[in-house]
Amino acid sequence: MMQCPVCGGKAVGKIGAGHYFCRDCCIEYRIDREGIQVFEIDEDGMLVRLDPAQIRL
Repeated sequence: MMQCPVCGGKAVGKIGAGHYFCRDCCIEYRIDREGIQVFEIDEDGMLVRLDPAQIRL
């Protein structure tokens, strides 16, 4: 079972190839050879990439 890299929650679903959504903290993230990239969903539905310093949970 996959755990969210941000909150550690287990309510994670796969939404694409290497792309996941955590229902506990409402964050999308992508895992690729560059590492983990975390995205916030903006008001208009666009993904906004977060820097590690911006993640505050």
